[in-house]
Amino acid sequence: MARAYKWVGGIGYVLTFIPYVNFVASILVAIAWIMMGRDKDQRLFTVTGILMILVFISSIAFAGAVFAMAPGILASIPTMEGAPPLGLLKNVLAHLKIMVALAVAMAALALATVIAEIAAHFRASRIFQSTWFKVGGWLRVGGVIGLIIAMPVAIWSTLQIASGIAMIKPIHPPTLRHPPTLNQLL
Repeated sequence: MARAYKWVGGIGYVLTFIPYVNFVASILVAIAWIMMGRDKDQRLFTVTGILMILVFISSIAFAGAVFAMAPGILASIPTMEGAPPLGLLKNVLAHLKIMVALAVAMAALALATVIAEIAAHFRASRIFQSTWFKVGGWLRVGGVIGLIIAMPVAIWSTLQIASGIAMIKPIHPPTLRHPPTLNQLL
């Protein structure tokens, strides 16, 4: 077990690049960090592995919560025309509050995991005298910087597209509630 974490972690990091298999990668990397922490008596490595497993479990729980709440929201949507009833709005907002709370908790856990993983890479670089851990740490820092840059750009682009769509005029006259059917035209 002493050096098995090299293979487990290496295979885990390689699997991160393969679609549909990369969800297994986070578990393998987490197990490798835990094994390395126990072998070198480094709590940071062990904590990093545990945090990675918690993020994996919480992301599955979040997806499960979305699917569990969807029928409750969809069942309360009225099929009649007109303004939705107040009960529907309360139901949707209650589910939305739960989803936002889960997302914020998951984001905080993910942020702690990223910080721990970056620190663990640099400490492993010092302990093992390996530049690859240092390169991995700097790549994680670069990824975080890229994400920080990409998020506002994506939000801005979405808002630009939405404002462009809002400026499109409807094809049928605004006085008609619905466009005419084929029978009405004939």
